[in-house]
Amino acid sequence: MKAIGDRLVCYRHTGAFMLVMVLAAFLRLYDLGQGHPGLAIYTSISSHAYKSFHNWLYPNMFADGSILADKPPLFFWYQGLFIALLGPSNLAFRLPVALAGICSVILLYIVVRRTAGTTPALIAAAALAIMPLDVNYARSTFIEPVTTVTLLLTAYFVVRAAQEKREGFYYVAAFVLGLAWMVKLWQGLLPAPAFAMIAFMYRWQPWAAFIRTGAIGVGVFLVTAFWWPVVVWLTPSAYDSVMHADSVWDMIFGWNLRERFGDLEYGARHRQDILWFVTGPMAPYFGVSLFPAAAVGVVAVTVTLWHKAVAKISSSKPVIALRESRVRAYLSFYTDEPGTQTSSHDRKDAEDSISRVTEMGILWVLWLGLAVVAFGGASIRLITYWVAATPAVAALTGIGIAVVPSLFRRGGLTRWLAYLVALAGSIYCALVYGRTSHVLGVNAGLAAAIAIVVIAGGILLYFQWRPFGKNVATAIAVTALVVLTLITSAITLNNLFNPRDDTLGRIGFDMIPARQLPRSEPSERERELQRQGGMITAIVRVELEELDAAMEYVRQRRGDSRYLLASDSYNTGAFVSMRTGDPVLPVYSEYRLDSLVDRAELKRMIEDGDIPFFLTVNYLEEFDYLLYARIYHSSRDMTARAGLPAEGEYRLFEVIRR
Repeated sequence: MKAIGDRLVCYRHTGAFMLVMVLAAFLRLYDLGQGHPGLAIYTSISSHAYKSFHNWLYPNMFADGSILADKPPLFFWYQGLFIALLGPSNLAFRLPVALAGICSVILLYIVVRRTAGTTPALIAAAALAIMPLDVNYARSTFIEPVTTVTLLLTAYFVVRAAQEKREGFYYVAAFVLGLAWMVKLWQGLLPAPAFAMIAFMYRWQPWAAFIRTGAIGVGVFLVTAFWWPVVVWLTPSAYDSVMHADSVWDMIFGWNLRERFGDLEYGARHRQDILWFVTGPMAPYFGVSLFPAAAVGVVAVTVTLWHKAVAKISSSKPVIALRESRVRAYLSFYTDEPGTQTSSHDRKDAEDSISRVTEMGILWVLWLGLAVVAFGGASIRLITYWVAATPAVAALTGIGIAVVPSLFRRGGLTRWLAYLVALAGSIYCALVYGRTSHVLGVNAGLAAAIAIVVIAGGILLYFQWRPFGKNVATAIAVTALVVLTLITSAITLNNLFNPRDDTLGRIGFDMIPARQLPRSEPSERERELQRQGGMITAIVRVELEELDAAMEYVRQRRGDSRYLLASDSYNTGAFVSMRTGDPVLPVYSEYRLDSLVDRAELKRMIEDGDIPFFLTVNYLEEFDYLLYARIYHSSRDMTARAGLPAEGEYRLFEVIRR
């Protein structure tokens, strides 16, 4: 009978996992060939990858291979293969990223199941499957979902190495981590300290052998990660320049590290303290990322690790054991509260449940903590960075929801910590939904009602009331987390079926207004950053039908010009080139805020008829007045006649041949 029961449980879990995968696939593949693909700079680079060996080795936005891309080539090889096989279509651009997103859900389930059990794994996989940020990016042309899947594959091999005591898996993990670097550089190293901590905590080798294993792993990573930059560095004559940088090393350590995580803000206006994630533009993204449940998971993991550490110290040092006994009892999961009667069997069940679920939870806690610290001072409206943290949020969500009954079945401070975290998270989500209801289409009153119900549950918990003899407080906490999950699902579906209302995950620099700080008017520097953010993202706010109509107008009148048009930026040029297949000349860097074409050279190309049209946003006039004046005085405004909105952000100028 036990075997039959175990088989039925296995079938139920398998069926539940298949449902999760169907949901994940549906959300990422639905109508994938239609809609707005987002920024196209990476897709433009990928489309040239298989046109020549030169562009394969030196990824480039231009067919002539003149300017090296600002990222390593692995993503462009991957996406470019689909473009080469399926042709340049919206489906070919987005399918490789969507498949990476589906694989991430599978890998997260596998890793969490190995470390915490089937139930947390199912919840974690479901959380990642419906998370708006992950779904939206997996339906786009961005690099981040491919980074995520490589990081989860690294985590899988690290966990296997620690559990099975096989050092070879560490070498495989180092190789895959090198691939993550080859996808998105520093973002691919985000959880590396967490992987190192797992290796240290589960060390089985003597120190000499452990250090040797680590050295070999570092060597494998360095070879995998840096062979391409070295080749590029040794062959500088193969390209003219590097996008946004002076050299490949400046691209790695300057543009993608110092500037990305330091100087660039893109219009973000937020507090420069520990509460930045509460008050700043990132609040909407935290609010719809199942953060309350993840925070409960953090509490469970942290206190379990504390309990184990104290127990280990107590067993080895009796004097310390006496001093720590009260602290251990105070924080223990397993201490009965006064006035309660709990059987030893229930106590043992609670202890086994929490200990098993949170055994390797430090991996996800560190992963999430590193993201909060690393991205706090970076381009917080450039939310692509936060996508790399979604696996950790989902894993901790699975752990948090799975252990809530065990936490509440036992007493102690931990139960109160978990409940207060769930309460604070519910209120936080209510505030976020209230601020963004015009964008999300979610009833903020529902989230507020959840917060009120959770408060009522806290009162029942404090006075130890059990209506109808049931633990209503526990049921309320679980229900609140589930309802918040359903609200998150509603947001995802709203974004899916109303793609032009989808701002949570496209770019979002200035799509969701952040609550302004209680102070005077923004400084000139802040205004400049806001304009820069608007310039970078203007292209994603153009309706495709309007852009296509304008490009058809241009094609009919371009004659035999070298370029279809000159664009004000890389992003605009890449998007137009992706939609038309024609060569486009960017004349300004929206990231570095400087001209890409010499004034004399631009004048010559205008006079020679190489540039028949200019497509630019109004912001260019404020950043480079001389360049904008050159465009304006050598052409006439054809915006409305070409089909673009007369009051929109873009202006289309036709060059006047004199």
